[in-house]
Amino acid sequence: MAAVANDMLLKMRRVHAAPWIVVLALAGTATQPAAAPAGDTASLRTGQVMEHLVCGADSERSYALYLPSAFRPDRRWPVMILMDPRGRALVPLELFRPAAEDLGYVLVSSYDTASDGPREPNILALRALLPEIEARFSPAPGRIYFTGFSGTARFAWDVGALMGKKLAGLIGVGAGRPPAYDPPSPATFAFFGIAGTDDFNYEELRVLNRTLDEGSQPHRFAAFDGPHAWPPGPVCTAALEWMELQAMRTGLRPHSDSLLGRLHQAAVIRARELDGDPLMAAEAWTAIAEDFAGLLDVTAESARAEQLSASQDVRTARRREQELLLARDRYQQRFTTWLDQVDSAPNPPVTARSLRTLEIARLQRRRDSKDSLDAAAARRILAHVFSYTAFYETRRYLAEKRPLPALAMLAVADAIQPDGVQVCLGRARAHALSGQQKKGLQALECLLRSGRVSAAFIARDPGLAPLRRGEAYEDLMGRWPAPSP
Repeated sequence: MAAVANDMLLKMRRVHAAPWIVVLALAGTATQPAAAPAGDTASLRTGQVMEHLVCGADSERSYALYLPSAFRPDRRWPVMILMDPRGRALVPLELFRPAAEDLGYVLVSSYDTASDGPREPNILALRALLPEIEARFSPAPGRIYFTGFSGTARFAWDVGALMGKKLAGLIGVGAGRPPAYDPPSPATFAFFGIAGTDDFNYEELRVLNRTLDEGSQPHRFAAFDGPHAWPPGPVCTAALEWMELQAMRTGLRPHSDSLLGRLHQAAVIRARELDGDPLMAAEAWTAIAEDFAGLLDVTAESARAEQLSASQDVRTARRREQELLLARDRYQQRFTTWLDQVDSAPNPPVTARSLRTLEIARLQRRRDSKDSLDAAAARRILAHVFSYTAFYETRRYLAEKRPLPALAMLAVADAIQPDGVQVCLGRARAHALSGQQKKGLQALECLLRSGRVSAAFIARDPGLAPLRRGEAYEDLMGRWPAPSP
């Protein structure tokens, strides 16, 4: 728990919550949502993605839409609002589309949601989307769902707590609840948490899942092999299927024996696929026994869950997981202390000293070890340190016009992921801020080699403006690949 608390403190260093009066205004929109014109529903296409629609209540907000093939405006439908932290509306929409088609969900995915900054963009996006949904897409009573990733997942918790029974469920990817979250009692929506095994927020979601075990809120957790990212499509399908099961349990949708059998079969298949991971398999069989209790005979599933949970392999895995969580807690304290020291020192520490303090070489050895649990834990810590040194802390120092501590952060990040795009871009901005033209152009060379940054971005980024002069800069830009036609 302390490790997660330290994570929250770090997040609070860089993001200030929006004033609650603004969020309350959004809650008012959610409970009285008839503000947008009805629009021409007949012109909307079913069974295919509509990539760009403008909100009737706010023409500056837009979204992508998927209506299942069976959609008819004279029926009521569950509606899922997708919130990508970079406004990439099509990314989550494509991941959830197969399940939405199968289960009959309307998908509304915003181009305006954001993370790692003020909450106002998300508030404005939802204030435009909620009346749009009510006016155009016939949402079933009490069947609005949120899906968020990273910061938008945290944001969804706060809004969900204010929406009452209008929100049926929240799928949170790569992040848990926001700092100082005050849960409503009783909980009004179901929660499905997802994290990659290399996600720096993985432990946070594992701890949250155990915390929710102590209450009455319906909840589940699923992991996938990968980093801090949207999960693969099959995991998205599992999450939406679980939400449909919860709707059946609570009476939000009619009981269907055929659908119930299909959902049970899919859950059993997924549990069997976890046979190589005793702890996750035990949790999966336990979840099936709990989720389908009272709906189907789950005697066999309960027995399998009890057998696995009592096994030596699972007991060992649980003990090992707790040990690694405590080790992460200790490391978080070390990392926070180092951040504070860099912030307060008149001159940043030399890179070699920082790397020793943060035990980067030891973590890299652990990352490459044959102990899969320890290796994954080390990868998560390294990813966490990289995210703060390459992005969050660097961004803060550059905003404060302090290029030297920014460069100290980037040196640590470079030791973890040499010549990464974020590192090269951060260095270019820091050198531009300090008037180091030659070093700044060297950092731009790094971006050129990456092949992941366009010449147009270099030409318009405000932080790079001091570098955009002279023959050397013009020569460099002349070597930049032209955009594809």
